[in-house]
Amino acid sequence: MEKMRRIFLIILLTLIILPAAADGPGDNEPKMSVADFRLEEKDMTANTTGTMKMDKNGEKAALIKIETTEKDFLFDVGSLGVEATEWQNEQHPAEIWLYVPFGVKTITIQHPVLGSITSYDLGQSLKRAKTYRLVLTTSEVNQLVLDYDNLLPFHFDIFPPEASVVLNGVTLKKSNVQQFTDTLPAGKHNYRINAEYYYPESGTFMLDEKEGNQELKVVLKPNYGYLTIPGTKETQGAKVYIDNIDKGTIPLNNVWVKSGDHTLTINQRLYKPYTMNITMTDTATILLNPMLDPNFAEVDFIIDDKDVFIYDNGLPIEFSGNGFHTRLEEGPHQITVKKPNHDDTSKMVTVVSGQPQIVNLDSPVPIYGYLTVRSNKIGARVSLNGKEVGVTPLNNYRVLIGNYDVAVSNSGFKTENQQVTIVRDQLKNLDFELNGWCPAYVSSKPSDAEVYIDGRYVGLTPHQLNLYDGDYNIRVEKKGYRTYSKNRHFDAFTEDFTVRLNPNYISKNEFYLQAGYNIKGMEGLSFGGGFYYKNVDIEFNYIMALKDTDVIWNQTTGGGSSYSMTYKPEAYDIKIGYGIGLLGRLRFTPFVGVNIIEMKLSDDSYDYMSDLEKASATSITAGLKLDIVPVKHIALYAEAKYMIPVYKDDVFKGMDNIQKVKDFAEGLGVNAGIKFFF
Repeated sequence: MEKMRRIFLIILLTLIILPAAADGPGDNEPKMSVADFRLEEKDMTANTTGTMKMDKNGEKAALIKIETTEKDFLFDVGSLGVEATEWQNEQHPAEIWLYVPFGVKTITIQHPVLGSITSYDLGQSLKRAKTYRLVLTTSEVNQLVLDYDNLLPFHFDIFPPEASVVLNGVTLKKSNVQQFTDTLPAGKHNYRINAEYYYPESGTFMLDEKEGNQELKVVLKPNYGYLTIPGTKETQGAKVYIDNIDKGTIPLNNVWVKSGDHTLTINQRLYKPYTMNITMTDTATILLNPMLDPNFAEVDFIIDDKDVFIYDNGLPIEFSGNGFHTRLEEGPHQITVKKPNHDDTSKMVTVVSGQPQIVNLDSPVPIYGYLTVRSNKIGARVSLNGKEVGVTPLNNYRVLIGNYDVAVSNSGFKTENQQVTIVRDQLKNLDFELNGWCPAYVSSKPSDAEVYIDGRYVGLTPHQLNLYDGDYNIRVEKKGYRTYSKNRHFDAFTEDFTVRLNPNYISKNEFYLQAGYNIKGMEGLSFGGGFYYKNVDIEFNYIMALKDTDVIWNQTTGGGSSYSMTYKPEAYDIKIGYGIGLLGRLRFTPFVGVNIIEMKLSDDSYDYMSDLEKASATSITAGLKLDIVPVKHIALYAEAKYMIPVYKDDVFKGMDNIQKVKDFAEGLGVNAGIKFFF
């Protein structure tokens, strides 16, 4: 019922609209016109903070207030371009505010329904920061009647990709690739396609379910030509402007310029501005090779001081050749000569194009301060920034202002340095305390040990120190011995001294074999070995019990009799730890590991009881090992570990009631013995 009512409404509106359209303007005639255009002398909107806008050249834009109640217009003012558009809002509900650059003379107004007004002559060139009023009269815009209950697929294929698609007065929000499919209601649709540098295109299409899949394919026609300026030695890097809009620097290659008449301007340093009128046509290329007129003269500056910097109106001058030769543009120039720590000199120079001249300049004037240097050693040498200038006492020495490193040195004394800043006409006083040097010898037992002073290697013992008065760290090292390191004070009274190095039997990297006796846990002999690598210890041991273990088993069948079985225990011990050396003879190694216990029958008299032939258990261990090294390559060791069982087979579990067997895999274990290092 609702759909029938919509169809009836469409037919009724069609009967009303068609007669009215027959009496109205023709389809090809615009349904809008400009009723009035004038300057609003007293309206300061375009020149007031908050409503004022700037154009691309940093100038205040002109403002056109367009009186209309309609929307969806497109405005074009030529190559200068529209700066901003403010549509009707609460502040101006019946006005569109159009900001444009000064100099605009015509305006084109387009509407998807009302048609267009092309290149309307405003009768004047618009001025900066002025407000204008344009009264636009339009016919009534009839709303399109669309069936929103019947959405149909529709494909758009638009070129160029960056074009904007205005459908029924609404700009479609799509990406930069204008090939997409959308769903639209059945009925008649208005469209307009716009893109910079192309002619716009508008029209209508009817979307009908009977037509099947439909497509709008539009290829906009180019509204531009190509400008190429290859450039010469004179024009290379020159700035190019089209209608006061920056187009880049020469060389230019196929730069797009809108079709029509334009003013071309080329600005190049040392040359007069070049201006010409060009007419661009669609897709055509204009090739230009402009000849610029010189606007400079050759100038040579003569000055005694060659270590100076010369500026023209505050900017550094680029010179050619070996001397101060340059080119300057015609006109007045303020030439300034600068040098660090000097007063500038200046001279006005007037340059006439084509007339070379020689200009004599005054050297910058030195600015001096004064320096006095004293020391506890008379006759010590004084240097400023590495250049020797006298001996102490140095009184009221005149020196250029600036920052200096002042060094005072004398044979047999440590050179002392201070930083100072010299100020115009002021005296700076510096006092130095020179320290003597220590010629003492350091020896060692044994000799040929390496000597380091404050971490710096200086030689082998015996070694003459030659240190200046002061505090230093002395380090003496020799392989196989403990390092000697001590902070000491040295001066001219320090005597020769000898460092006694103690043996260091502990190494970060070594291989060892060991033998010992398990005192607690499984009592017996142990044999094993391992190695240290960067203090990390990996060790393996085999433990052999000295006594067999008797186990009495109770028979649960055949009358419940008992019988005794003898087992031979043995263990395998694997551990990893980290060694910590102390005093060259001690090493503590905390470790973790795994202990595996195996018990086998000592004879085969119980073959019929094969399920009791052997028992096993596994424990994880943690403990500490101590090595005492009395002589090189030999150490006494003792270790204590705690065992936590993580696995016991059924046979071993059957022996758990025997405390001796339980101690094999659980609780404290102690081992001691001897090891040999290699």
